[in-house]
Amino acid sequence: MNASTATLADTQALRRFEKDAPYTPDGGIRLNGHVVIFSVVTLLTLVTAGECHSVTHLRIPSLLYGAVLWGWWGCVACILWKIGVDLDRYLELC
Repeated sequence: MNASTATLADTQALRRFEKDAPYTPDGGIRLNGHVVIFSVVTLLTLVTAGECHSVTHLRIPSLLYGAVLWGWWGCVACILWKIGVDLDRYLELC
């Protein structure tokens, strides 16, 4: 391995590290897709539980219903997000 190969490998490793880093270069926090997805899932769970509570007047079953309903879709969204990120990295190598 010569110096140019080592430099190329170091540059690619640094690019991957910067892409996965939790902070942006200007000091802000970089949001992960999973954090955004589960924040939306939490909000939708609470809204659904509130609506179900207004109909059934039961708190815990309404919250469980909302968590199962939107948690399922949150998991599906996270799996699709992960596939998209991995596919993007694979296509970048080609």
